[in-house]
Amino acid sequence: MKNLLLILLAIVLSISTAFAQSDIKMRFGYGTDNADLMDILYFENIGLGKMSFSGGDLKNKDFQISIRKFVNGKLAKTEVVFDS
Repeated sequence: MKNLLLILLAIVLSISTAFAQSDIKMRFGYGTDNADLMDILYFENIGLGKMSFSGGDLKNKDFQISIRKFVNGKLAKTEVVFDS
């Protein structure tokens, strides 16, 4: 009986982890290919980052990208960058 319970538990855990997988990928790039534009951005102390998300699980979904600033381990500021 104990072996049957352990086998059943193992099957349930393996099935639940299989359904929890997603195929969302995030890519992040910094800067631009244009050297002149990069010089101007660097001179003006501007950082340019490009973020892209891809995956079938994102279709018909709303999402929000936010930045949280922590000072001495405590939340100091929250800013919403993108809200779909």
